Amino acid sequence: MKLNVYKQTTQFTCGPSCALMILNYFLNIKLTRENELEFWKETIAIPFRITLPLTLANFLMKNSLEIRIVSKKLKIGVEGCKICFKYEGIPKRLQQHYFEIFDYYYNHLQLKKFKSKNGEWIRKHPKISEVKEKIFLALIDTYPIDKYLGEKEIHAPDWIVVENNRKPKIYSPLYGKAFYVPLEILQKAVDNVEKFFSLPSSLLLIK
Repeated sequence: MKLNVYKQTTQFTCGPSCALMILNYFLNIKLTRENELEFWKETIAIPFRITLPLTLANFLMKNSLEIRIVSKKLKIGVEGCKICFKYEGIPKRLQQHYFEIFDYYYNHLQLKKFKSKNGEWIRKHPKISEVKEKIFLALIDTYPIDKYLGEKEIHAPDWIVVENNRKPKIYSPLYGKAFYVPLEILQKAVDNVEKFFSLPSSLLLIK
């Protein structure tokens, strides 16, 4: 089987596009914009447009894949929502209301769903060198990858698919291409997620 890269068609569908690549690889689901947007509808962390570890894991498990999340924490506090407030232009007067909706939907309902599907949580900071699975998903900060590629350097959360080799191969829906990166660059991109966005640095391992 070959892992095919898919270029996302919106600024906010990196997660669904990664899910699409994974389901194309395992289940031969077609790489189409229609599927990308359908997957986005099922993976967003309401009331935001972003895709986060629990929503992505639950969607993949719904499609018969066994998923393990490697992360120190699963719940996300109000600090982790600030990037959504910023990118989605949520007025300050509405931010607490938006967080309350998010807290119930993501931290309660999605976590309950993950546990009910027997999703496995490996409660520690993700170390890519310890991963044995051939293919996994990673939530990263784009900056170290941008810098390595000589592209415009921006701190932004992003989902990628990783093919696990001595030198990891990234399948990036943002760039619409696959490329190798040094392990230390990818690890820094994962580490930065918590540092810059107050989101849990996370890997989704496919058993």
